[in-house]
Amino acid sequence: MNDAPGLDVRGLAARKAALAILSGVLGRGRSLDHQLDGLSDLAPRDAGFARALASQTLRHLGVLDHVIRTCVPKPPPPHKAGPTSEILLMGACELLVLKVAPHAAVNGANSLAAKDKKAVHFKPLINAVLRRIAREGDALVAGLDATRLSVPD
Repeated sequence: MNDAPGLDVRGLAARKAALAILSGVLGRGRSLDHQLDGLSDLAPRDAGFARALASQTLRHLGVLDHVIRTCVPKPPPPHKAGPTSEILLMGACELLVLKVAPHAAVNGANSLAAKDKKAVHFKPLINAVLRRIAREGDALVAGLDATRLSVPD
């Protein structure tokens, strides 16, 4: 299942599906339930991971966004960066909420970015931010008012 030597892409189908869900919900204003209908084509394990990744990213969106903005105060412009912001959110969710092994979360995010013609240019940023979150994530989250950050006004 490798695209290139040393590039492990296990879970890539689930991450692609979760990215499509997040892009639909955050970018196009579609409902999560509507977006989850697209998971029927995946294997049950991948569908479960995609569902968990998308729903937990949305559930903790405020905290995840705050942590990312601590690392990158000025987000890349969407018209140039494509799904870079969503990839960062999902990677942060994997690290901070789902407790995925850091190497797997960072590699998964980099693999997603490599498959997108716009996000590929932001792979160094994605890599650096997620590695920092892997190292300092608990400290970055400590003291945050998660309820205030994650509940819409």
